[in-house]
Amino acid sequence: MMRPSPTSRRLAPALLLPLALLVSSLALPAGAQEKKPSTPFQGFSSDNDKPVNIKADELETHQDEQKAIFTGNVVATQGESTLTSEELTVFYEAASLPGKQPADAAGASPAKPAAPSAALPADASSTAEAADADAAPAPDNKVKKLVAKGNVVVTAPDQKATGDDGILDMETNIATLTGQEVVMTQGCNVLRGKKLVVNTQTGRATVTGGTTGHFVSGDQKC
Repeated sequence: MMRPSPTSRRLAPALLLPLALLVSSLALPAGAQEKKPSTPFQGFSSDNDKPVNIKADELETHQDEQKAIFTGNVVATQGESTLTSEELTVFYEAASLPGKQPADAAGASPAKPAAPSAALPADASSTAEAADADAAPAPDNKVKKLVAKGNVVVTAPDQKATGDDGILDMETNIATLTGQEVVMTQGCNVLRGKKLVVNTQTGRATVTGGTTGHFVSGDQKC
């Protein structure tokens, strides 16, 4: 068996350590460590019981489709994760209203589902104010999916992911970013491609489409 040369022994740690710092045990099976793997999307996970708070210039609700469309300077937060975009569509499952039953065979109309809670800025447009006034806050509504369009940026402490469009599926715990250039950074380490898929439960990340990486070890400057 050929023994590795001194040069190869020196280079291996320098290449592998920065990659390990960036993906932070992404390849480990679930449960292999006590602390949940860290990604920019970690707040948008099905096991996060914190509410999704959204601010935007305008809000348009579609109660029959159980969705709400936020446009203009959109900022959505849950836990330590924040998403910004030009447009954000929230798909939700309306909470059951006390004392209300589904439509019966006689054709009684079911109660209209309430739109999800949303924190709107004080200078919101009349469209947003009207929609918010018509839909009472419903903190028990379950957010199923977030679909973001236009200059999507997802951040968490020391981490950031950017792309043109994004989908955060709370039911499957899969977050996807796509675009001409998708960038995921952690500190000085950077991964680039055209599509980023992250499992918000396990932290496993996949970057495809002309993937490149820039990794910096602890004793190097950015």
